[in-house]
Amino acid sequence: MATTIVAIDEDNKKHYLNVLKGQPVTIDLNFKDITDLKTKGSHTYNFRLPSSMANDGFFSSYFMVGSYSDGTNNNFNPFIKTEAYILQDDIEVFSGSLQLTNVFLREGNRYEYEIIIYASSVTFMDDLKGVNLNDVDLTEYNHTPAIGLVKESWASNQIASGKVVYSLYDYGNGNATSLAETFINPLSTNVALDGENMFNISKLRPQVQVRSLITKILAHKGYTYTSAFFDTAEFAKIFCDANYNGSETLESQIPTTAYKVVANNSSSFIVNYNAMFAAFKTPTVALDNFNDFNDTDFSYDPPHSGLYQFTIGFTIDPTNNLGANSPLEIRVNEYATSTGDLSTETVIAQTINVGDLTATYTSITQIQLDASKFYRVEVYTPNGINYFAIAGEVMTITNAFIQIDLLEGATSQQTVDLGVLFSGLTCLSFMQSIIKKFNLVVIPNKENNKELYIEPYKDYMSTTTAKNWDKKIDFKKDVQIVPPTKLAGKNVVFKDEPSRDYVYQSFAKIHPYTYGEYTEYLGNEFSEKDNNFTSIFSPTIAYPMHSGNFYSSPIIVPDGNGYKNVGGIRLSFYHGAATLPDNQRIRLTDTYQQTQNNQGLQVNTVPYFSPFSEQYFTNSNTVYTLNWGCTLTTDIVTWETIPLQGLAFKYWLAYIKNNFDINARMLVAYLWLTPRDIKDFQFNDTIRINGEDYIVNSIKGYPVSSAGVCKVELLKTYNTFTEFNIFSDSTDCGTIADYNVFYGMIQNAAGNILQDEGCCTALGFYYYNGSFGTYCYNTPNPNQQDTDIPHSLLTNSDTNNNINGNTNVAQFEQGGNIRGSFNTVVKGGREVQINGDNNVIRSKCSQINITGDNNEINEQVTKTTVVGKNNFIEPYKDYRVLNGETLNYTNSLTNINITGDQGKALNNNETILSTGLVGFTQGSNQSVTHLIKTSVAGGLRDAWIGKEGAFTTYPNSATYNTDLNINSFRLPQKTVILLRITLQATTATTTNTLNTQTWNEVTEFKILSGTAPIILSSTQISSSQSSQFSGATISIIPTSNIPYVYNAYLIKLGLPFSTLVNECDYSIKTEYSTTPLAGTVTSNILPTDISNLRLWLDASNFSSLGFNTVAANGQLLSSWNDLSGASNNVAQTNATYMPRWFSGYTNGRPYIDWDGTSACMFSTASALTLLANSDNTFIAVFESDITTSETSGQIVTGVNTSTALPRAGIAVNPNGSWGGASNDSVSYYNSTNLGALFTTSIASAGVTDPKIVVGRKNGTALDIIDENGSTNTGTGSSTTTGAYYTVGGRWTGSVDYAEFNGRIHEIIVYSDNISNAERDRLIFYLKNKWNIQ
Repeated sequence: MATTIVAIDEDNKKHYLNVLKGQPVTIDLNFKDITDLKTKGSHTYNFRLPSSMANDGFFSSYFMVGSYSDGTNNNFNPFIKTEAYILQDDIEVFSGSLQLTNVFLREGNRYEYEIIIYASSVTFMDDLKGVNLNDVDLTEYNHTPAIGLVKESWASNQIASGKVVYSLYDYGNGNATSLAETFINPLSTNVALDGENMFNISKLRPQVQVRSLITKILAHKGYTYTSAFFDTAEFAKIFCDANYNGSETLESQIPTTAYKVVANNSSSFIVNYNAMFAAFKTPTVALDNFNDFNDTDFSYDPPHSGLYQFTIGFTIDPTNNLGANSPLEIRVNEYATSTGDLSTETVIAQTINVGDLTATYTSITQIQLDASKFYRVEVYTPNGINYFAIAGEVMTITNAFIQIDLLEGATSQQTVDLGVLFSGLTCLSFMQSIIKKFNLVVIPNKENNKELYIEPYKDYMSTTTAKNWDKKIDFKKDVQIVPPTKLAGKNVVFKDEPSRDYVYQSFAKIHPYTYGEYTEYLGNEFSEKDNNFTSIFSPTIAYPMHSGNFYSSPIIVPDGNGYKNVGGIRLSFYHGAATLPDNQRIRLTDTYQQTQNNQGLQVNTVPYFSPFSEQYFTNSNTVYTLNWGCTLTTDIVTWETIPLQGLAFKYWLAYIKNNFDINARMLVAYLWLTPRDIKDFQFNDTIRINGEDYIVNSIKGYPVSSAGVCKVELLKTYNTFTEFNIFSDSTDCGTIADYNVFYGMIQNAAGNILQDEGCCTALGFYYYNGSFGTYCYNTPNPNQQDTDIPHSLLTNSDTNNNINGNTNVAQFEQGGNIRGSFNTVVKGGREVQINGDNNVIRSKCSQINITGDNNEINEQVTKTTVVGKNNFIEPYKDYRVLNGETLNYTNSLTNINITGDQGKALNNNETILSTGLVGFTQGSNQSVTHLIKTSVAGGLRDAWIGKEGAFTTYPNSATYNTDLNINSFRLPQKTVILLRITLQATTATTTNTLNTQTWNEVTEFKILSGTAPIILSSTQISSSQSSQFSGATISIIPTSNIPYVYNAYLIKLGLPFSTLVNECDYSIKTEYSTTPLAGTVTSNILPTDISNLRLWLDASNFSSLGFNTVAANGQLLSSWNDLSGASNNVAQTNATYMPRWFSGYTNGRPYIDWDGTSACMFSTASALTLLANSDNTFIAVFESDITTSETSGQIVTGVNTSTALPRAGIAVNPNGSWGGASNDSVSYYNSTNLGALFTTSIASAGVTDPKIVVGRKNGTALDIIDENGSTNTGTGSSTTTGAYYTVGGRWTGSVDYAEFNGRIHEIIVYSDNISNAERDRLIFYLKNKWNIQ
């Protein structure tokens, strides 16, 4: 048989090469050649050509080692591919690229050329080796970023005719987190709302149409293609984000240093005094990369709006004596044009008094410039009689020098270079991944190998031609029937490139599989390895925005106080622009506008990108995802059903079934094939042999140069090549509630085992081909089944539920899905979704979505999403009687979103991002946002804001502490907390015509939260107040310690009640971040925890108050009851001497008010009157309104005789007559020696701040200490002459003296000297309780 090799050189000239006589030429044809293009593919074996005139002419006698190719002569270049084809009896049987592999010298007198020819499809992929995507011409995609252009890309084809569109995927804005809903707000003509987040376009990335990218990649190497698949409208909607290298900047940034301008004057110029403006002449430009400085008119055209620094230097020499009063100004002036008049006004001016002498000046100034204007440095000399210099005087300026530096500019003028955003991505990996994703075949045109035919495998194989090769088998050689065990592998696994984003990583930590992967379980026990299919793409995680009206995707990890782009590329469908419902909108901004507090662009349309093939689908059976598979059955936020199939199922399942199915066979035989058979052969041909249909997997060793047989591998076709149906033909599979688990197998209510593969897969179970049959199972590997618990015992059979996994206990009330093991849902769960293990949901919870492990949600929680592990949602409740008051409240929680690990939610409407680690307290490393909108009536001195909004703290019944507990903002323990409160207030339009009155303030608080919060500092970041709000203040008041809820606070607004007379609307955003607090924290203590307690009076305990008439705020008290349990109450029967109770004017804490003239309460109980005769401890929490000294000062509390002589207790401001420290002091006393009664004293009577004072007697030794640690000691003595124990003054039985003027919060008295440790813990308790810093 005649064999001819035809080679075509670069000039398209054909060379007919001679084949060595007797040299076998054989060909291998492999199906993988067109489906897995990184393999060797179809090729000839190496064979030799003789040295002949034709061959030597083509190879330029390559054996002559002195010859060389310089790229310009006609010598043979072994680096260049040569197009070639093989003729067998004038029939073309193979084509591809010829490669010279060796030259042999035979017997010392003849040369032979060894060559190999590779198929054209292999050549195509070889051509892409070493080519990066940024080597391809992508300039059509490049653009200048602007807010308007980003918006217009969504619907108006503004960038590259619609081939480039911006998505709202999260590359750093934080919108694909629990903060998602803060990006969407009602349409408004007003400024951005408090708490509203904007989409910064510098943290968005453009998406590029995949079809367009493919076209450009192929064109770069001279290829074109034909593809009905690429031409479909559906494929045209597939985009890829330009984010491969995870760049933190959208633009191809030019460093700000590149904009530096340096100009000088090596000569001098004259300025006439009184000439007004004169140019500062610097004609020599030393540096100006972008020609922004004009060396003729000396104007500067700033390239970007932003902050610039001008450095100006010069030496000035006055011609005459100008005198001391001769000012000169160096100004930077703004102009509308480079030569025009002043546009607005002088931007900056610096005055220099010229005087008499030559002097050198240098000025450095930072200025905000507008890119639409021009600027000129000028010399200004005033004119007028007030100046010493007269017209005509001149100044010589030398060494003139200007340097202009751009410090911070608007990025919207830079270029978005798609090549830069794709940098590092190779064309080969991109094309291989596209081919794998959609299971494409790539076949060169036999007439033109630069034209490619590209279609999905299922489409290519469906356009088959039937051929009968019955009579071609050589039965003299063995015919093999090979089972699929050798080819199949253990399983077939499809995985994308791992992503470092927080959702992907959280998912990977809690599942044995990764997000978006798909595994076809083959059950091949003879293989240890899986068949793995991978791609360069990361999975696209759909993160619903605005309750699923459009999608974002998290491509971030937390980074400090923000988020970092993790890089990678992802595939998405673009379904066009979508209008937000309910008059909602988002705002677009950029970095420059954001720093300038610009309000950005308000828009009510959004780009609808998602991994799903349909936009608003209701039937998940018809839609698919661009990920390999669907590892979740519901959205991670909205609980909506998502597609059941991915690309593996849609494009690969038919291939897997035909190649690896239990019924698949490989027939290996030797066939006699003719040149015409080879020429006409296609891999999608259906080959019939012995009445069965096969497809060819490979043809090995086809002899071109002689007649003979070749080895052919054929695969028995078992399934259709068309798309594999996700359901059975009837599609009537029912729901998971219709099935039970019986020894791991899925059976229906009638006890029949499910064997329909479509139903099995669609319902989320596992189809298995085993030696004992083909059945549907509850877990991937039926050999590892460890449960025979029927499905009906794992869930309430009366509801429509879906439970997959082992040892789950679920008592759903209505609807629920679990995928995982060891989860518990206590009775009453409604609409609960769990993907993970060891989660616990307590009773009466609804609309709960958990993705992760070891999360716990306590009772009465609704509308909550958790993505992560070891998170805790804890409503707080209490029902008990404490110190005579019944505490009865339950805080149910709703609208909670936690992302991350070790988070803790304690309040309604919290969005939490937690980065806690195991070993630290839950909630100790998280950021939390809470938004409140409320109204407050006018004419109030104070307004109290709790987590539900404004509320009153002036109860008419014994509910004070309960009200506080219900409304308090709770905080996690064992942390340092930075709390920021952002307030926006306006006078309400419904009640006040002056509705333009506003108050805007941002204040930060630093809080130490051990077992109770201590406010360490407060810093006002910004504040602006209209006249009616003038003087308003914002503060936080801890509500800690029994009977208050632990670790909590309220917001207190101090209001100008006399001017703010009408209702006001408030928007308050609280944001706090926590840092773990290491070590131990002092625990709380109650007065009753220490022995020998004789008296405990607490103004915050409403039940302990005895009102004279009405039990209400500001009313007279007739008794103040003892909480120690000893009933040592203090009282007053005469209304003239009764104090008044207030619920919380000062520091948000209740107090008893003593007017300093006629208010005193007393007791004659011996346990109190005899305190002066024993060791004792007096503790008082108070505030004094005066510092004026008196002989015995003003008595806070103590023991006195029947004639009102003081014997023991605490007094403020006693003068020196009885040994006191006089004005603004406090003393503890216990003595009968009046001359030295008050010598145990320290400074400060507690006028500006609340005071805690502890006085102790131990024998004759006295000591005093306050909340700041100020201390003193003294000497005392015992006495038995006490007649009255008093609070607020001294008492004779009918008249009071030394009346206290101020407020008393709490009094604690012991008939013993308590220890230092006990004293310090009580001070800690009181500081927290009464908010004393």
